[in-house]
Amino acid sequence: QQSTFECADAISGETFAEQTLVRKVSCVGCPIGCIHVGQFRRLFDKGYEYESLAVSYDHELIYALGSLLGTSSASEVLELIDEVEETGLDAMSTGVVLAWATEALQKGLISMDQTIAPLEFGNTDSYKKAIHYLAEKTNDFYSTLGMGLAKATEVYGGKDFALVYGGNEMAGYHTGYAFTLGQTVGARHSHLCNAGYQYDQSAKELNDEEIVDYLIKEEKERCMLTSLVICLFARKVYDRETVLRALNSIGIPFTNDDLTKTAEETFFTRLRIKQKLGFSLENERFPKRAFETPTRWGKMDEERMNKLLKMYVQRVQSEYENYSSNK
Repeated sequence: QQSTFECADAISGETFAEQTLVRKVSCVGCPIGCIHVGQFRRLFDKGYEYESLAVSYDHELIYALGSLLGTSSASEVLELIDEVEETGLDAMSTGVVLAWATEALQKGLISMDQTIAPLEFGNTDSYKKAIHYLAEKTNDFYSTLGMGLAKATEVYGGKDFALVYGGNEMAGYHTGYAFTLGQTVGARHSHLCNAGYQYDQSAKELNDEEIVDYLIKEEKERCMLTSLVICLFARKVYDRETVLRALNSIGIPFTNDDLTKTAEETFFTRLRIKQKLGFSLENERFPKRAFETPTRWGKMDEERMNKLLKMYVQRVQSEYENYSSNK
């Protein structure tokens, strides 16, 4: 509904660090240490009986369970993250579907009989209940919502404000054309497939051909990195020179050309699998809300966005045909 949040400072990274951060940890064997662990206390009985809980957090979770739901404090965001972790749901999808449900309730597309909890932006207690209803499929509404927002809008409407790209709930980067296109066309419909947001944030000016080139090139490179089980949070550590030195040190005589071949093979194999499973971008439509809310570049133009999607599909199809004929 808007691209600003009046309580942004209260849930900023700085605020989380100052008020909740207790440590940073790494995955096994990783030197980066990007997992931030925050702490909040919870009343579990009368008479000031509190317990302290440690919960990991990052930008995506703060976006989906924080600003998107109108959550106004760091401790409340951690509470919602804890509920999501406890139920085993995906945090980003949960935040996006609950934000949609809240607006759908406001607009009268659904009723309190379906949501059970009085969903309203900023009402943490209601969202905590709704998270459990969602995980437990308490009624037909939550069962449908649990299938994803694309399915829910088929049943209840509200597609115009449903933050869905390529069938997947939107990540926390309303930065412009490259992100919107990137999550839509990425092999797994994640912002991490091709980092379109990175282009939006760093470009001096927008060029459609350059956007398409960037997304294809970046996704291919990330295909190579992930095929080596390299975490994308550490991607700048593992440039090609470092990757080749590591492989060569254990007796794998890869060259730069071998890495490029791996990137191409992985990229096109993903596309081929999706095509065989019946996925197509031919009828993909972007939500109207994407063009109503300003990005870094101002409001996006829907016609230009559709043109970019067509350019990308044609370009990838041409590259795939060329790749197949040269195998």
